[in-house]
Amino acid sequence: MKDTFSLVLDSDDSGPLLRFSGHAPDFRQYTGIEREVLRLFQTAVSTAARSFYIGIESFLDDEKGGNTPADVLRDPDERLLEQAVSARLLKNVNGETISAAGGQYHCVLQISGKSAAAVEVSPTLVDADGSLALEKKFSIVSPRLALHNDTLYTIDDIGIYWKQCAALWALIKKEDLTSYLSLVFSRFTNIELRYATEHGSGAGAWQTSWQTKAAMPVTAQPALLFMEIDKYEYLHVRPIAYLRDFPPEFLENEEIITAVKMNETEKIFTVAEVVFPEPSADLFRAAVARFARKGRMGKDGKGENEGKSGQEGKGVKEWKGGKADIQKQVYEENGRFIIAPDFAKQFFSENIFELSSQFVLLETRVLAGYKVSFSKPRLRLSLGTGIDYLAGSAHVE
Repeated sequence: MKDTFSLVLDSDDSGPLLRFSGHAPDFRQYTGIEREVLRLFQTAVSTAARSFYIGIESFLDDEKGGNTPADVLRDPDERLLEQAVSARLLKNVNGETISAAGGQYHCVLQISGKSAAAVEVSPTLVDADGSLALEKKFSIVSPRLALHNDTLYTIDDIGIYWKQCAALWALIKKEDLTSYLSLVFSRFTNIELRYATEHGSGAGAWQTSWQTKAAMPVTAQPALLFMEIDKYEYLHVRPIAYLRDFPPEFLENEEIITAVKMNETEKIFTVAEVVFPEPSADLFRAAVARFARKGRMGKDGKGENEGKSGQEGKGVKEWKGGKADIQKQVYEENGRFIIAPDFAKQFFSENIFELSSQFVLLETRVLAGYKVSFSKPRLRLSLGTGIDYLAGSAHVE
């Protein structure tokens, strides 16, 4: 006699998983949609077993007759979940049968003012008419499915980073909101924004005049981030792509491809794709190579305390130019350029203004350790007054 069975939609730190409530049944003992669900599960299990990215776990069910292995399927296929719901075979961890909410839903980030300095961000679901359908916290179980208690919602595809959706519920400093939203739009698709500046929840939280507009793509700029002078006096520089109004390493560290900015005067969010420039590391290598070809050297042709090695002398051997020697002066490690002291002092003191025309220079105060200072030139204009109002002068400072 065949046993009744059900599938349980569970989760752990690695994401959603699907398991049988008891022993794994033999699909050959069933007919119709039950057989179809079991075959879909077994096919997914066998596919996952051959996959590098998806794993299957077995565990011992000690409470049910001892040491009976049950297959657990990670990241279950949407078709399998939908079929299990249709057959009323899918349960949540509380044993409640999961049913499908009719229709198609869309994910909207509701942003509400928590205080003068912070905002609260929480995803909500709206229906096809734009009406709020679900404001309470839910879980994303696939790119197109969301679960709240015993109800499964079909949503617009939110993209390949769907497992990171838990991070969408957050309390954010207002000053970090554009960086946070840029990260959201770079990771997820088919998400809208609604910003309520007043306190409140429910229907009142939707009353906002803020708009979201698509903007033309913005181009990031090549930049040099001066990170530190280490205890051996070597300079650490990281060439990066940089976008103004964002933290220096934000684009590189977070793989930002979409930038969000907000205009509080006009109450507009602008969303723009980010176009990256030629790799800054390549541009910096070319700048170093050009300097090497010049064959520069110290005034006396040799370095201070030449002949002494390592930390015994007051400095390392002065750079004497040439392509071969450059490899001893500039090293690359984990995206950084690590530059020998004498070479760094000479290279940046002689090329700082040329570099400033090619790169945005960030944290230049680090160069003060080499007694190299940099400030952008400023143009001061003065215009005539009175009858001679067309007279004027210009000075570069």
